[in-house]
Amino acid sequence: MKLVDILLHGMTSEEEQARAKAKSLRALVKSFREETKKAKVLRENALKLKALRVKLFGEYITRYDAFHPFVFNGGFHPTLLFLLTASFLETV
Repeated sequence: MKLVDILLHGMTSEEEQARAKAKSLRALVKSFREETKKAKVLRENALKLKALRVKLFGEYITRYDAFHPFVFNGGFHPTLLFLLTASFLETV
C-alpha cells in the first residue's frame, strides 16, 4: 500500500514534513543573512558619518543640550516671569 501511495501521491507524509522543515529553515537562514547584511550596512554608514564629522569638526566632538536662558524645567524661568510681570504692571 505504501508503494501505491507513493506512486499516486508522490511523497509520504514524513517526506513532506521533512521538505517543509527544510524550506522553513532555508527561509530562516535567508532572513538572518538579510538582517545581518542590513546591520553591517548601518554600522558602516555610522562609521562613515563619524569619519566625516571628525574631518569637518575635528577630533573632539562634544554634544551638549541646547541652552535657552528663559526656559526653566519646561516653563519660563521664575525670574523672567517676575520681570515680565513687573514691566507689564509699570506700563498699566
